[in-house]
Amino acid sequence: MDKLAAESMVFTSWYSAFHVCSPSRAAMMTGRLSVRAGIGFVGSGSNGVFTDEAVGCLPKNETTMAEAIKKLGYATGAVGK
Repeated sequence: MDKLAAESMVFTSWYSAFHVCSPSRAAMMTGRLSVRAGIGFVGSGSNGVFTDEAVGCLPKNETTMAEAIKKLGYATGAVGK
């Protein structure tokens, strides 16, 4: 943890990329606008939240922040709400 803290940057604010959870999480995990990550299409009749019937998710070829820093030797994990 000390090494991580010493080599880290502190971000004091973050602006949501979408008004609901699934697309804003996709944006946070990928660093891309949610619509660019394939989630949260505006005007499609969907509010952008995954339902029980959802078949979509992040595209398999999308790189997440966790995948990027894992290559640098960091241990990563995900915890839902």
